Amino acid sequence: MMSAYKLVLVLVSFVMLQTICEAGLLPAKRTINITNYVYASSSEVDITVHCKSGDDDLGQHVLPYKGSYSFRFRPRGNSLFYCSFAWQNQFKRFDIYVDKRDHKLCRVCKWFIKEGGPCFWNYGNKDVECKQWQ
Repeated sequence: MMSAYKLVLVLVSFVMLQTICEAGLLPAKRTINITNYVYASSSEVDITVHCKSGDDDLGQHVLPYKGSYSFRFRPRGNSLFYCSFAWQNQFKRFDIYVDKRDHKLCRVCKWFIKEGGPCFWNYGNKDVECKQWQ
């Protein structure tokens, strides 16, 4: 059985952790949202998305045209998530979150996957920026 002292210590620790998270001492969680806008061979195309980091394999997800997939994480200063995108006979790759590149750009990072490359919603200039496949 837990003593009253240990119970108070656990509760105080929990409250302190909540305070640290809310005060912004830990980096805010990021949400990556990926939407399929691949229109190939004059038709809407399903794509298979597979995202990973050095620590996590988020598995494969099939996105219909205009379908979305999202994931959340807390960045650690050097966070990197990379994704592969496959459709028909195409296989593409892109670093969907690079902390050095993205940490000031978004908390909800919106990506639109097109045949020519991934496009990112830039909150700063309120416009879409398209990138090259890697």
